[in-house]
Order: sequence, then structure tokens, then C-alpha cells
Amino acid sequence: MTSTRRTPLPAEAARWLAVDLGSRPAQVVFAGVTGGAGATTLTALVARCLATYRAPTRPRPSVAVLDHDGGTVHERSGAPAAGSPADADVLLRCLGAQALNPEPTLLDDPTVVAVVVVPWHQDGLGMGETAADRLGVERTVVVPVDVTRARVGGAVLGLPWDRALAAPGEISGGALAPVTRRAVLAVTAEVLAAARRVAVLTAR
Repeated sequence: MTSTRRTPLPAEAARWLAVDLGSRPAQVVFAGVTGGAGATTLTALVARCLATYRAPTRPRPSVAVLDHDGGTVHERSGAPAAGSPADADVLLRCLGAQALNPEPTLLDDPTVVAVVVVPWHQDGLGMGETAADRLGVERTVVVPVDVTRARVGGAVLGLPWDRALAAPGEISGGALAPVTRRAVLAVTAEVLAAARRVAVLTAR
């Protein structure tokens, strides 16, 4: 994130932001259950976080981002994660609204972390549970996003509404509310925790 201000975060999140992901690149696929759920914005935020957050116990990972046709992830993120996909420690892919696609997608690859982005209401949370059950809970991270300021339903992990995210174009990290910055750090930490689980499971 472009702001130099450090946002305090729980020790558990800090631990996962410093985790060793293993020898193979971590692959993370973001997809929304509907169009406009926030998959592009969340991909951009996690890319910025990974590219700029400095954990005290390990070097900053190299990050690359791939977008679906017509996507705006690079515009939204400001392209801080400009690494080569072939050499990246973490490869992020945004599929758009493909989380509930009945046809096979990259989400179905058991070696990737599946980040399912849902509207922050009861129906959205239910769709996230359906997707996680299909894809496997060990490698799936469901993230509700409050796009319409109509958040309903409890969730430990999620992205709150933020005026700085409502405008099109590049996201200004310095304009994000503190609660949003903490949420992005928490989501990024959860994604890395899932990546570590995937690394362990696929190494067996």
C-alpha cells in the first residue's frame, strides 16, 4: 500500500505475513461469485500489500499478477507487483466472476489457493460456503466485500466499505481508512496461511 504508515495488526496475522511458503511459487486465484463482487479490487489490494509490506523476519516476496481479459487489476493496483510470472514467489490471478462456474477453471487446480469473493450479505455468504465446499475448505478463503454499504451477517474476515475504494482507477493506499488497511493485512495473511497449507498438502 502506498502509505508509509504502519497499521497495528494481530500477532497471528503478522506471523503469517512472515511465513516461509516453501520452495515452489504460491499461486492464488481470485474469483467473485457475481460480477461486481469486488474480486478485482481485492486482488489489487492484496498485490499492493504483498509488494510493499516488509516482514521483519524474511525478504519481501516477488509478486506477479495476471488478469482476465478486459480486467483492470493492474490499473487498480498501480502495478506495484510487476514481477515475471515465471520467477515470482507469489503469483496472483484474477478470474473475474467465475467462482460458481460449473465448468472447470483455474480454481479447480488443487495446488492453488482459491479466494472466493462474495457480497457481504446472507445470500453472498451462503454462496461462499457453497464454493468452499466444492473447492475444499483447506485451500479456500472466502472474503465478503461490502460494496454497497449494506453489510449484513457476521464474518471474521472481510473487506469493509471504504470511500477510497469506491472511485475507479488506481487505489490510493494512503486514503484507505485504518479499518480497511487492517482488513487488507488480515486477508493477505489468511491467503498466505492457505498457501502454506497447500504447500504442505501437495508435498505429501
